[in-house]
Amino acid sequence: IGPGTRTLCELEPGAELHLLGPLGNGFDLAVERPLLVGGGIGIAPLPFLSQRLARSGGSPPALLGFRSEWHAEAAVLVPNAEVCIEPAFVTDLLPDEPHDVLACGPEPMLEALRLLVPPAQLAWEAPMACGFGACYGCAVEIDGELKRLCVEGPVLAGAA
Repeated sequence: IGPGTRTLCELEPGAELHLLGPLGNGFDLAVERPLLVGGGIGIAPLPFLSQRLARSGGSPPALLGFRSEWHAEAAVLVPNAEVCIEPAFVTDLLPDEPHDVLACGPEPMLEALRLLVPPAQLAWEAPMACGFGACYGCAVEIDGELKRLCVEGPVLAGAA
């Protein structure tokens, strides 16, 4: 838990917050064969994403990776989830047939998916300071090019 979370925890009920968001671009839900892939805390958006995609035809399959059995208990939040626990990787579970991959998780997982499934939609994570792309605090390097997640992401195509 960082200083921002501590500050939020100290707020009194009814306190006023000033928020900026949502920032950047989200997942494109117009996909034919969705496959959700998540790792660790990166599964946080997947229950909502699964619910939204289910509106157009059943809960999509999901591949979820965790560091431990204890962490894997979060998988109950995502319907149709297949779980792997370290030292295995979710990329080991990718099906042979093509899918429209929508993923969120740790950078090494996203980097592996970017190379294995170039058209995948990948939600990258970084602190967002200004929210307008001016400070480059949220920039990630992909193929030698900086991408500002607050304006160009956080969801980027794998081949980006």
